[in-house]
Amino acid sequence: MIAMKNVLTHISKRKLLGWLAAVLLVGIAVIILAFSQARGSGGELEYATLVKGTLIQTVEAPGNARARQSAELTWKTTGIVGEVAIHTGQPVESGQALINLEKNHYLPV
Repeated sequence: MIAMKNVLTHISKRKLLGWLAAVLLVGIAVIILAFSQARGSGGELEYATLVKGTLIQTVEAPGNARARQSAELTWKTTGIVGEVAIHTGQPVESGQALINLEKNHYLPV
């Protein structure tokens, strides 16, 4: 009975070593295959010339825009605008003309 137990233990150790060897070989094969595919996907280097330029990025998002400052303009007369004396974003000073009315088309209020 003892001899039979030693034979079973010996066979079990052999099987265990066989399975370990098989798993090790499969693992090595998987690693080699993964590296060869990663390197084999072209394997060539790509070169490009560096060019200095302006980086343009567009960002779109929904929302509402409001001015930090606003003003309500009123006039003491009515008429037809003949000339706009300023442009968007241009700073103005107190008393500066913003628009000019056509001389023959204004009516006193």
